[in-house]
Amino acid sequence: MVSMVARTVFFTEYPQAFFALVRTHGRSLRGSCAALALLFFATAATVCGQSLVVTSGGSTVNQGTTISITTVPSMPNLVLSVNGGNSCDTVSYIVDVSYTDQAGNTTWAQYSAQNYAGDQPVTADWSGVLTGGSASVSWQFDGTSEGSTLGFFINGGNPPNSAVDAYASSGPWFVRNLIAWESRAWSLSPTGQYKQFDAFGYPLWGTPDGIGLMQLEPLYRISLDQDYWSWPTNVADGLNLINGKQSAAYNHWTTQINFAQMDGGPNPPSLYGTYCAFQYPQNGGDYYGDADWIHYYNSNYYTQ
Repeated sequence: MVSMVARTVFFTEYPQAFFALVRTHGRSLRGSCAALALLFFATAATVCGQSLVVTSGGSTVNQGTTISITTVPSMPNLVLSVNGGNSCDTVSYIVDVSYTDQAGNTTWAQYSAQNYAGDQPVTADWSGVLTGGSASVSWQFDGTSEGSTLGFFINGGNPPNSAVDAYASSGPWFVRNLIAWESRAWSLSPTGQYKQFDAFGYPLWGTPDGIGLMQLEPLYRISLDQDYWSWPTNVADGLNLINGKQSAAYNHWTTQINFAQMDGGPNPPSLYGTYCAFQYPQNGGDYYGDADWIHYYNSNYYTQ
């Protein structure tokens, strides 16, 4: 058995043996790192065996783990590092995240960190993009792609109703009721929670192809993937949609009442619900044109 001292002498007298050993482990030496690597090999019995480490909020992310977008919302904190790397190594990471909804539409995002020092942890910076679904981390160590990848999941959490109400406060008087209806908040009770995400933490989907709190169809997802994963974006695009339909709905109502009066028909009856009271003449009740406006959100008018 060769002693540690003898091994050091061996590398000193026969430097070609040292560089052969370096090559067997896929290392490339740069400048002063050669001397550090020589010392490392002369004093350590094991020179390989680096492993990928991923943490979120201080907890280790294991294969199959699920982490969540916060209700703020923001991406979960994701820190990438290598166990066994040193300052003379280089490491690169790629994080891919994808999701396919029930209609076959896909969201996708990627984070890439290239050529960091092997002993330096890297925090994934998504630059404000929110994304979820199946996630995987692949990595390279000293220019060599590693076969081991980490697979996990990212889902979302529903915000409190008060946060949604505050964000939607610029909308029409009925917008909170509309959000509650579209997001199935009343499916179990009149005081249920608004839902951007389903029971599994993935974007709420409804036929024919609606997504999130405002059940936006593909044509109206003007923020694309963010309408899936960012509840404020979903609400903002929903408000843009409903506000854009006001004029046509009011014009339709005006046309309908004018036709009715030309035909000598009776005035529309007063209709009372839990949250509305449509009347003509209005007499302090709710405007019948708003009934058309509400229904026109889903492309159908109320009055005919």
